[in-house]
Amino acid sequence: MRMTVRHRWRWVILAAALLAVACGGVFGKTYPAYRYRVTVEVETPQGLRRGSSVIEVQTTAGGPYSISGGGGGGIATRVTGEAAAIDLPNGETLFALLRTHGSPELPENLYALQIPYPTKAEVEARTGKGKWSSSTAFDIWMERVRTSRGIFTVPRWRTDALAGASGWPMLVRFGDTGDPGSVEEINPNDLRSTFGRGYAIKRVLVGKTNDPIAFKLEARLPWLPHTKGSLVEQPRRADGSLVPLGEAGLAVILNYRAFRRDDK
Repeated sequence: MRMTVRHRWRWVILAAALLAVACGGVFGKTYPAYRYRVTVEVETPQGLRRGSSVIEVQTTAGGPYSISGGGGGGIATRVTGEAAAIDLPNGETLFALLRTHGSPELPENLYALQIPYPTKAEVEARTGKGKWSSSTAFDIWMERVRTSRGIFTVPRWRTDALAGASGWPMLVRFGDTGDPGSVEEINPNDLRSTFGRGYAIKRVLVGKTNDPIAFKLEARLPWLPHTKGSLVEQPRRADGSLVPLGEAGLAVILNYRAFRRDDK
């Protein structure tokens, strides 16, 4: 009996699915997604103020033959969520971005970095004495990240391979929330110089949650839905050349992904 086109496609799809399962360790491994809530607490003359947002992270470790792996197993992440907004009693709003002062890769790591990476002995308990496996170590770590509970206080400064780099989200405010060009970075160590006496960051917290992801910033920042790259266009000099990013200002350096991530 001849196979119809419809039946042929069913077999093709099934074969592709089975191949993906069979080759999962070769072409990459995707770990279950997890959600966490990041909360920023600010001390003010009128008491404590908080702002938070829910972030979802899904991690894929590339296998030896995956494109991202490059033969060595690269790491890719998909992030969904938005920056946290903290309403202050003086009428202003402080935004804790989805990046640090020096790196745009904050939400991928903010929760995971609070979970200890496995030791050599813990890895060898699975692989056998004297047999180190970086993929097994990463498996153990991802399992810990996924199953961990509790609230963690994020250190101000990182202590891992990027020791000395900021561990907190980058903080900004807008002179006019309707004008993305009015963005201004706020020093998290010195809120007093911007907002006055009695203002200070108390702490940054992260903790697992099953709460839904909420996108609310568009109501505060009406230009955000229409922004995909930098907050404002990179300016040009009189001769038509682009002004270097270092001179163009913060609104050119920051982009949409600092405020909202919906990775596909």
